[in-house]
Amino acid sequence: MLLGAVPLAWAAWREAPWQDWLADQHTAIGEVREAALPDGSQLTLNTDSAVDLHFHGERRLVRLLRGELLLRIAAGHRPLLVDTTMGTLASSTGRFSLRERGDDAQLVVLEGTVRVSPRDGAPVWLTAGQQGRFDRNRVGSLTSADAAAVAWTRGMLMADRMALGELAAELARYRRGVLRCDPAVAGLAISGAYPLHDRERSLAMLAATYPVRVRRLTDYWISLEPAGA
Repeated sequence: MLLGAVPLAWAAWREAPWQDWLADQHTAIGEVREAALPDGSQLTLNTDSAVDLHFHGERRLVRLLRGELLLRIAAGHRPLLVDTTMGTLASSTGRFSLRERGDDAQLVVLEGTVRVSPRDGAPVWLTAGQQGRFDRNRVGSLTSADAAAVAWTRGMLMADRMALGELAAELARYRRGVLRCDPAVAGLAISGAYPLHDRERSLAMLAATYPVRVRRLTDYWISLEPAGA
């Protein structure tokens, strides 16, 4: 009984409000923050993210508690490690983004080389221009890195035939409340550049360009529905 409770307790701690109070760096919903690390590396945290930092002597460790980060690593004698629930990354120099997505994590390598070591699987090396997802057991198929994956650092969401349901879920990460997408329009292919920190403008752009109606029950409950509904 006690053994079964351990994973539940860990999951609860990761979602608890006091996690932010204890984390070395964290962001609120809608906030993006940059920070210089003790070794000269540069950290950028996306919305609703948290990390712990462990820099002692030559040890360089960033523990991603939740959310998404972009790291530009300063060269050092030892690799900088990034620890997640899915596994550990190691890189001596370079730039990459990492996002925890619940059942897996997504890594996009923009510069340098990164070793991905899943908790229960074999390590895989990713080089500049590659991206992939990994879970505790394995690294999935690698594809060409999508620079749009880090457009959030510029306050933008870049969509290239992205399903409306997915786009709505991304916009919802940056503001409290509910942004619901009707299944009837969730599969619409959307393209364009949408400001993450001005949801009203993004929704107006969608309504002006696609057969979508924005229905507001309150400021905190918004639905995207077919235009004729």
